[in-house]
Amino acid sequence: MAFPASTSQAAQAWTQACNLAIAVKNETNRILSLSQTSLPANQAINYVSFLAGAITSFNQYAAVGGIGAYAQGQVNNPSLNVTTEFTNMVTAIQNVINWVVNNFPKDGSSNLLYEKFNADGTQTFSSFTNAQLTGAFIPLLQALIATIS
Repeated sequence: MAFPASTSQAAQAWTQACNLAIAVKNETNRILSLSQTSLPANQAINYVSFLAGAITSFNQYAAVGGIGAYAQGQVNNPSLNVTTEFTNMVTAIQNVINWVVNNFPKDGSSNLLYEKFNADGTQTFSSFTNAQLTGAFIPLLQALIATIS
């Protein structure tokens, strides 16, 4: 019998999911910090694109056979339901995406309004103000961060 140098698909998916969760938490902390004053529209767009890609990846990881049992074994904490916590994290990510999509300024054709030309030809990005962000967005970011240890 040979040494098992390759890891299972479940092990690979678990590792990738953990790494992506850390990246989501780090990026969410960065956006939360920016949101204490204002959030430039281009930052919001980039962040939502990142989160949308993360959900796609998380769904792919979740579809790997045996991932739930493997993950639960890795955590080695019978009182923690990894599947439930994973679902809570993905739901929190979707809640942040939904807020930005629903609150981003748009014209009558749903085109995003996030940048304007200045007289000198440079561009200026619009921003969400702290007042716009405080009511719901910042709490959604905090809730997302809380789903990732």
